[in-house]
Amino acid sequence: GELEVLRGIDLAVADHEVVGHRRGEARCDILEQRRPRIGPVGHPELEPVFLVLGQPRSGTTLVAQCLNAHPDLVVPDETDVVVPLAFLVDRIEDPEVGRSMAATLVSTSKRFAGSLGEYLTAEQAAEVVRSAPWSLRGVLEALYGAVAEAGGGRLGGDKSPNDLKYLRALL
Repeated sequence: GELEVLRGIDLAVADHEVVGHRRGEARCDILEQRRPRIGPVGHPELEPVFLVLGQPRSGTTLVAQCLNAHPDLVVPDETDVVVPLAFLVDRIEDPEVGRSMAATLVSTSKRFAGSLGEYLTAEQAAEVVRSAPWSLRGVLEALYGAVAEAGGGRLGGDKSPNDLKYLRALL
């Protein structure tokens, strides 16, 4: 299927075919990704990031597990930073101030240890955010690119069904 792009943030699932799931089984096979590599303007070395969005209890965990089973993809457990980062980027114009606040937010969030912290130390995550382009796409691509690299993958993504409630902030 076609990948839907919302202001540079990719929504997962449409770009992958998930097959082989049967009720009661957490078994999935992911077909090879068909999308060419692209990066944000001015930072072509960054890989795109994908977000798994959906209603709570709608199967987003299974989708994230299926994507995470692909050798090129890394999807940490649910985070709590995407929507707050979107608000920061929208409200803070000064890139230095914004990146500093975003680095603190990411590295000290309640869910850090069980999600992003499985791949990066708090210091590594903060440094990645401090050096990222100051846009939501730039911060997410840098952060999840570092997560993917640490996890042995090529693309990193986020799964947080609660982010769907704030989709307008992500646009």
